[in-house]
Formats: sequence, structure tokens, C-alpha cells
Amino acid sequence: MKNNEISTIFQTIANTQENSVLDLPGEKFSYALVKNLNKMKSHLKHLYSTFIVNPEYREYEIKKNKINEENDLPENMKTKKIEEYNDEDKKIMADVESKRVQLLKELEEEYKEVLSLQKIETEKRMKLMEEEVEIDFHMIDRENLPELSSRQRTILSFMIVGEANNSLLD
Repeated sequence: MKNNEISTIFQTIANTQENSVLDLPGEKFSYALVKNLNKMKSHLKHLYSTFIVNPEYREYEIKKNKINEENDLPENMKTKKIEEYNDEDKKIMADVESKRVQLLKELEEEYKEVLSLQKIETEKRMKLMEEEVEIDFHMIDRENLPELSSRQRTILSFMIVGEANNSLLD
């Protein structure tokens, strides 16, 4: 299974509220599920700890967001439909966008090296997320499963004996 698949499954289970697999009954099932979630969490925690985020890149992101916020259209123009803009509105919109683009270009130039390093780091991250890894999941037999919807079964297929290789993520 790839790191990105483990991440997707973990996030899907942890963040799903409607038809949550976390609410399904069954002692053996819940034991297997919790055990597997803990294995995934531990694996992902270690994996994510290897990701380096340069503090200067965070600084760049903050400044970029500030430029975008400070160089946005006036509130009264945000609610208008494009066909309602008059020539003055169009000029304001073009001026605001031109200023915003110029400020962002200047910021990118100022952080050119940091952005280059971050691009390399992002590519490493993406490659790492595509790597195949082995996690010894606690498997559960079909007879120990509660009644599952198709969606729930798809999410949990990684831990069901005989279905582990039939995940939609494969």
C-alpha cells in the first residue's frame, strides 16, 4: 500500500461523521479497527515528521495571504455580477488586480531561493507519498464484521480477510 493511500484511508475514517465506521458495533471489529488506526497514525506521524517546512516559506505564505487580502475588490463589488460592472468598476478591478499581481511578483522575487527549495521539498514529499510500504494490519474475517454499507466496506477493505487487495485505492 502506498503512503498516500494510508493517509487517505486514515483521514477518511477519522473525519467521516455520516455513516461513520467508528460507530459500528462489534468487539472484534472495533478492536481491529482501533488497532489499525493506531498503526496508521503512528506510521503517518513518523512520515510527516520527515517533511521539512522552511520557516521562511511560512513567512512567504503569510505575506502572500496578506497581499491577497489587502488587494481585494471592495466589498460592494464582490456582490455584483460581472454583467453589472460599469466602466469605472472594470477600471477599479483591473487596477486592483494589476497592483496585486505586481506585489506578488515582487514577493516571489524576494523569496526566489526559498520558493526553489520549497519546490524541491514538495517534490520529495510527493515521491515519498507514492512509495509502497508494508504495514502489518490486523485483519478481520467477514463473519466478525457488522453490517456494512458499500461505502463502509470500500473504506475498510484493507483490513477484511480476502478483500484487502480489492480496495478502490489500488
